[in-house]
Amino acid sequence: MREWHGEGAFFDGQTSRRERVAIMINAGGVAIRREGSEDFLPLGEFRVAQRGEDGYLRLKTERFAAGEIILHNREAEAALETNGFLRSQVLSAMPKKTKLVLLASALALLLAFLFTYGIDAIIDRGLVLVSAETEAKLGRAVFDELLGSRPEAADDTTRRVLEKCAAVIQAFDTTGRWKIVIAVVEDKKTRNAFALPGGYIVIYRGILEIMQNESELFGLLAHEAGHIYSRHGLRRIARTAIIGFVASVLLGDAGGISAILLDNSALLLNLAYDRQEEHAADEYAVVALGKAGMDPRGLATLFEKIKKEEGDSRWLTFLATHPATEDRIAFLQQAARSPASEEAILTAGEWETLTGKR
Repeated sequence: MREWHGEGAFFDGQTSRRERVAIMINAGGVAIRREGSEDFLPLGEFRVAQRGEDGYLRLKTERFAAGEIILHNREAEAALETNGFLRSQVLSAMPKKTKLVLLASALALLLAFLFTYGIDAIIDRGLVLVSAETEAKLGRAVFDELLGSRPEAADDTTRRVLEKCAAVIQAFDTTGRWKIVIAVVEDKKTRNAFALPGGYIVIYRGILEIMQNESELFGLLAHEAGHIYSRHGLRRIARTAIIGFVASVLLGDAGGISAILLDNSALLLNLAYDRQEEHAADEYAVVALGKAGMDPRGLATLFEKIKKEEGDSRWLTFLATHPATEDRIAFLQQAARSPASEEAILTAGEWETLTGKR
C-alpha cells in the first residue's frame, strides 16, 4: 500500500478551462477535491486513458462524463502502480509485435472454444445476459427508423384494430417479457411482414390485401410472434457479430453484448431466417393458436398462396426473409387440422378497416 497527496488538473471536457484540484491516492482509490465538492473513485470507476514516460497520467471516469484529470508526477504514478491501479496498462506498454501475437493467440483460443462448445450454445448463454429493456430498445430503434421512411396507417380506427390484434397475440406469451406492437405500412406493391426483437411486428398493405379471412391474419401474426418469443432476430445478429459477442459472453459483460446487438441493429432488416427458425415459428403458431381455441389453418392457406405466386415479384421481399418450401406447407397442412373456430375475433367493421374487404 502506498499513499500520495498532491495536486492535479481537472478539465470539464466542455471548455479549455483548467481547474487545479487536490488529489489523494491510496489503496482504496483516488479522491478528488474540487471547489465546492469532493469525489472518491474506487477501483473500477476510473481508468488510466494515457500514460507517458515522464510521469504524465490522464484519468477518465464516467462520474465526470467528458471530464478528465491530469497528473504529472512520478510519485503519483508510483502510488497508482503500487496499489494496483495501473495493471490494466500493461498491454498498452507492450511492443506492437507482442500485442499482435497475443491478439492472434486469443483469436485462436476463441475459435477453438467456438468449435468445441458450439456457436448456438454460446449464443444461448449470451442472450440470457440481454435484458428485456435492451431487447425492446433494439427493436424500437429499427421499428422507428423503418416507419420514419415509409407511410404508416396511423388513423385512430386502424390503431384500435391493431391494438386489439396485438392483445390477442400478446396473450400467447406467458412470461410477460414482451409487449406486442403492430404497425401497417401503406405499401400495396410490397407483400411482406416481419418481426423485430422486443415485440414489434410490421405488416405491409400488400399482404393484407390477399388475405381472405382472419385465420390467415392471426396465423401470420402468430408466426411472427414465434420469431419474437424465440428471439430469432437477436440470434441472427449474434451470429453475424459472433467474435465480439462471444468475447463479451466469456467475460460476462452484459453491457458489451448489448452494445454489439445495438450497433448491428440495422442488419435486422436484411437478415433471413434459416429453415430451422422458420419451422420453429410455424410450429409455435400452430400450437399457440390451437391452445387459444383459434383456427390454426390460415397460415397453411396463406403459404399456399405464396408458393403458388412465387413468380410474382411482389413476393420477393417476403420470400427473402420467409422462404416458402414444400415441407413447411406440408407440415402446416398436417399440423393444423383442427376445425375452424366459429367465433370471430374481429367484427366485420374491424376486418374491413384493416383489409379493405367486407
